Amino acid sequence: MTLLFARAIAVVALTLGLSLPSHAAPIFWAFEGRFTTFGTEYANAGLSIGDRLFGGVIFSPSTPDLHPADNERGTYEAIFGLVAVPALHALWTFAGPNNTQRITVLNDAGQGQGSPFDFFEILFRNTSFDTELPNPTRLFFLAGRAGTGLFADDSLPTVPPAVSAFDFLNFQYTDTTIVEGASATGIITRIVRIPEPSTLALLGLGLVGLVMTRRRSVLVVPPSRHGNLLLFCR
Repeated sequence: MTLLFARAIAVVALTLGLSLPSHAAPIFWAFEGRFTTFGTEYANAGLSIGDRLFGGVIFSPSTPDLHPADNERGTYEAIFGLVAVPALHALWTFAGPNNTQRITVLNDAGQGQGSPFDFFEILFRNTSFDTELPNPTRLFFLAGRAGTGLFADDSLPTVPPAVSAFDFLNFQYTDTTIVEGASATGIITRIVRIPEPSTLALLGLGLVGLVMTRRRSVLVVPPSRHGNLLLFCR
């Protein structure tokens, strides 16, 4: 595990351990992908074909569907999202009302318009859909499509489907501080549910992670180049 991703896990652990009541049972999915396509600007920023992307999403299994009247589509707010790209020294976190972190499930979509299909998406962006804010500078989504039967309905699953169950499972990573109007894309190679530890274990994990990363230097790059991203250096 890279230093950057270890620190991301520490941030998540401390966030959960300090903010959630003891009876809460959040679900944490972690995912990993590899970049396959991007332009010169991302290459100049340090990205290469095959470089890895790590991420995770935390949500409550009891979160309500934002569109309960739609029997094909279920859209659910997550608690926390993160994306880390070691090659770009980027660690993004998404939480709170001025960010968007959502999971969408489509079940038997497209009926009457061809072969029906199931669809799955995780979306993060650093602006909200619900308020008047500038266009996002940080946007990430992963999306997958499969034949019918992947989902029984449009409910939020507690365990993510296996990567092999999808016809495709891709991601798009957009950082407008690197280049406007272009993204880097790739494939998701793994997505798993992390077993839920106790609140005490979360706090312990967070503290250990922060102690282990404390000896590394932290460089804040001026806003004109990388916005408010933190770069973690050896």
